[in-house]
Amino acid sequence: MYLGANDQIRTAQGSELVSSARDTLQSVLFDGLSQRESTDAGLPDTVFLYTNVCAKSIRLWDWAAEQGVELVLRSGNGMGKEWVAANSCMFDCMIVDAEYLGDLEDTVDFCMSVRKAVPSLPILLVSTEVADSDLSSERMMACDATVKWPASSQAITEGVRAASENHKRFLAARYGVLG
Repeated sequence: MYLGANDQIRTAQGSELVSSARDTLQSVLFDGLSQRESTDAGLPDTVFLYTNVCAKSIRLWDWAAEQGVELVLRSGNGMGKEWVAANSCMFDCMIVDAEYLGDLEDTVDFCMSVRKAVPSLPILLVSTEVADSDLSSERMMACDATVKWPASSQAITEGVRAASENHKRFLAARYGVLG
């Protein structure tokens, strides 16, 4: 699914473009997608991808289609943490493209602000700048796992699973609740 600057929607399965209004968006998301299940019970149903349309997003789009995961991409102005917080009920996980955000400080600041605004949302960071993937909860304050880019389908799958599992530990440690 693609949420563009004009709130247009494209689904990974059909690649159809549906235009505009919020009620159209909600009916597509809540009526159509709530019944869809991923092919792998260990993966989230819907993942929000924070990036622009680039080779990385196309590769992640392919991964999502392979796994039966609904991928939502939004680009354009006004997609900061406020937008993520306001729409977080539509997503089970968030993948953040570190290079889209710019430097390391901007990436960490963004992830921490999303974490503060939406503590229930697991975050996977994908980056060409990290030395290696880190599927531990070492970077828990900003994200739940990190995948070194470029990444294979298996590495992305492992990263999303690790982010979801590590996030449960984050919630338990921070709030005393299980995710």
